[in-house]
Amino acid sequence: MKINYTIRAPEKKDLQTISNFRALVGEDRSYFRRYKTSEYYRWKYFQNPIHRSCVRIAEDKSEMIGIVASTFKRLKINNNIILGAELGDLFTNQEYWRKGIFTKLTTEVCSQLENDGVHFIYVRPNENSFPGLVKMGFENIFYITPMLKPLNINNLWNRKFRNRLIANLGIIIEKIFVKTVFKITSLQKPSYLTLVKIPYFDESVDALWKNVSKKYQIVTVRDKEYLNWRYVDNPGDYVIYAAKNERTLLGYILVKCEMATSGLKYGYIVDILTEKGQTALMELLVLRAMDYFMKEKTDVVFTCVIKTSELHRVLKKLRFISYGKKFHFVIRTSGIKPSLLTQFKNPANWFFTMGDTDGI
Repeated sequence: MKINYTIRAPEKKDLQTISNFRALVGEDRSYFRRYKTSEYYRWKYFQNPIHRSCVRIAEDKSEMIGIVASTFKRLKINNNIILGAELGDLFTNQEYWRKGIFTKLTTEVCSQLENDGVHFIYVRPNENSFPGLVKMGFENIFYITPMLKPLNINNLWNRKFRNRLIANLGIIIEKIFVKTVFKITSLQKPSYLTLVKIPYFDESVDALWKNVSKKYQIVTVRDKEYLNWRYVDNPGDYVIYAAKNERTLLGYILVKCEMATSGLKYGYIVDILTEKGQTALMELLVLRAMDYFMKEKTDVVFTCVIKTSELHRVLKKLRFISYGKKFHFVIRTSGIKPSLLTQFKNPANWFFTMGDTDGI
């Protein structure tokens, strides 16, 4: 049955409608309660210091039935900074699937982004949107690996098995396994280094970014302005730990906890930054995060990495495991030299963390 839907850019008065719609769709609605707040969308769509988001919503009469949004980002590629964007909030009411709505919304958003000077669009799609994106000119260039480390085996097993006998037996077996495989390494830092919790990023992160950016070919710009908007102004609750030598910032790690409707408490390693080759420092920051998660009584710690990255090697050393199906990472470019496209397709050229995606 053909429908006469309309597409338009939303206004601030539509934010509550968007949050209501977003709370009803998407496979992750049980975990990310922040999607239900209009404040989250006000921050995300209208307060980005780089550029206001390009968003399109589809309506059948007065009912919202679909949305595609973007977040502007600046990417450092070799010695140049280019304007890029990440697609997110790719959702259509299931009753309206296979009617071309997702394709129409995405095409309009991408066309507007390219008109605004965006040369690089990326997205970590789910399995539903991936085939459609490929048809619209997106290319899967590599995969992102999910990794986790269980901390509270009792809680995990009790929720997996309702039968108390089976659960208790599983806990005993699992505890033996965890003590050997998932043992938490103790935190031992050098005397010159301090690991402190900070409320926001100051000018010292710009100096860190300046040094770090020289060593990576492709990386999202992580300066003070962007990081404070992304994590401090964000309505979500993030915690930042900084590694310092007196007043010099040597690195940071950014984490978050969320309670799922299942009753499990998830900890996320969202972002981490050190100079390239400083894996010992990166390990110390991850251990500081693990100490925080333990104190917060987190059940399982989760993050996403590129398998060729230093972070992946550090997490493997700390006995994180790869878990579940790998995620697609797809791009669409315009006005990019062929030599750069070759660089994009090599995951070893990227610095990438979970915070570079829309889902956290």
